[in-house]
This record gives sequence, C-alpha cells and structure tokens, in this order.
Amino acid sequence: MKKQSGFTLVEVIVAMAIVAVALPALLTVMMTQADNAVSIRERTLAEWVAINLLEEHRLNYQLSGRVLNGRDTGEAELAGTTWYWHAEGKVTAVEAIRNLKISVGTDASTVKDEPITTLSGYLYEDTNTSGNRGSNRN
Repeated sequence: MKKQSGFTLVEVIVAMAIVAVALPALLTVMMTQADNAVSIRERTLAEWVAINLLEEHRLNYQLSGRVLNGRDTGEAELAGTTWYWHAEGKVTAVEAIRNLKISVGTDASTVKDEPITTLSGYLYEDTNTSGNRGSNRN
C-alpha cells in the first residue's frame, strides 16, 4: 500500500482548535488598537482647539490689554467636529501675570467636569520693555 501525503483528521482538528483560540485574541487586540487610534486623534484635535483658543486670548490681550477674568464658554469647529470649550481666567499673585485654563470636549454639558483635554497658560505683561504683552504655555 502506498503512503498518501496530507494531514490526518487529528492534525486538522488540532489546527482548527489553535485557530479558534488565537483568532478571538487577535481580534480583541485589533479592536483595542483601532479604539486607541480614535482616542489619540480626538485628544490631538482637542489639544489644537485649546492651543488656538489660548493664542486668541494672547492676541486679544496684546491688542486690547484685556484678558479673561472669570469664566467663558463657546464652541469651535475643527476637522468636521464641533468642539465645546470652557475657559477660566484668574489673577495670580503677581499682578502682571494672569492664568488661563481652557478645557475642551465634544459634549457641551460635560466639558467643564470631564474634558478631553485641559490646557493651562499664562499671559503676562512685560513692564521692562515698553508694555509689550506675551504668553507662555505650560
């Protein structure tokens, strides 16, 4: 009798069992990676919105000398998404320095308490150089 090449039934069943165990684990890893990519994109865009708002406040401060002292809310459009923001300006111990905290999220009702990102920056007036105003982000 000639020996036939190929797999036995036991080998095929073992291979199927290995695939049945490995495939769900692989799918779980792939789904996690996809979720992480979406989260990273969302956080990056929210950070850009916050940076833009801080720069708007810095320019407003340079042009008018006025800075947000209190709270303000609004919305911005970026990458086809409406972003809601909450800004809070505070006076610091140094009179020439103001703290500005900007929170950004996609839900207007939770942006203050559960933002996607929060950016804190400082606006200052340099009294040594003829009243130039600037900013410093942290």
